[in-house]
Amino acid sequence: MAKVKNKIRESTSDRIFNVVNIVLLSLLVIACFYPFWHVICASFSKPSLFMSHSGILLKPVGFSLAAYRKVFENASIWNGYLNTIYYVVVGTALNI
Repeated sequence: MAKVKNKIRESTSDRIFNVVNIVLLSLLVIACFYPFWHVICASFSKPSLFMSHSGILLKPVGFSLAAYRKVFENASIWNGYLNTIYYVVVGTALNI
């Protein structure tokens, strides 16, 4: 017996639709992802270099952990973490 191909052939309009769809959805993904990437890069940048930087930020400007040191020096951040852990543990235990 000969094999029968059951492939449906795409029309030109289907191909154009697929290409336009891929391009538009790719732009949407970039538009949604870039703000998060910008914040991550800014958090690892040296503050003075970051403030003087203009344009699109694709990588940290002068790597620094100063922002994270400043955040974790503040005692109230640890209270927030303890509250979060408490609510997760107690909330999970009550809902089981």
